[in-house]
Amino acid sequence: MGIKLTLDIGNTRVKWGAFSGGLLQDKGIGHFPNFQLPEDIAAQTTHAIVSATGSHNLLSGFFPEEVKPILLSADLDLPVKSDYLTPETIGTDRIAAYHGAVALFPGETSLSIDAGTCITYDLVENSEEHRGGMISPGLKMRLRAMNEFTHALPLVELPPKAAPLALSTADALGQGALFGAACEVEGIIGYFKDRFKGIKILLTGGDAGQLAENIRTEVVLEPDLVLIGLHEILTHHVN
Repeated sequence: MGIKLTLDIGNTRVKWGAFSGGLLQDKGIGHFPNFQLPEDIAAQTTHAIVSATGSHNLLSGFFPEEVKPILLSADLDLPVKSDYLTPETIGTDRIAAYHGAVALFPGETSLSIDAGTCITYDLVENSEEHRGGMISPGLKMRLRAMNEFTHALPLVELPPKAAPLALSTADALGQGALFGAACEVEGIIGYFKDRFKGIKILLTGGDAGQLAENIRTEVVLEPDLVLIGLHEILTHHVN
């Protein structure tokens, strides 16, 4: 049985997942400019899909010559239709993430939250229609903004735990970013839970674990949500 390969390519980093029999069998992370797939994975790949950000020559040398990868875009035939008015502007990582939620909870209404450079929110109703979502600054972006748009505030690290009564300016900045983002996420989750009974909440992205530890609402923490969504879209095309 061949491998269906999924690649999530950012500006400097590549996350890949190898699926066989509908399950994620292997995965890894690589970095530009020297990214190469493991030889055994490349040799077994029969189909591939790519979600790409940035301006790299994304497809050359990643796959066997006979494999023609699908490049994810909003105008691709997708399992989930979208109400988005500017589909050409939506990030393919968002598209993949909400398809991952549908793959994990078929038939359900879901909110996928991707906590990366930005925090994105996407609602899919009954696994059929993407109703839209929101984008807000990520944790590190909040810290950088406070540093770059002021004269005196330093660039600080995120604290490990939300504790909003900070006793120094450095701690206050860190807590403002972490506790502020946690309250935002909690509030948005509450908004949608009030309006969609039984909604599934999924959290992914580089800062997902830290956010999950600092909110009270139980969520499904799924670090491979984008890869799972890419596999769902690829399967829609090649079965």
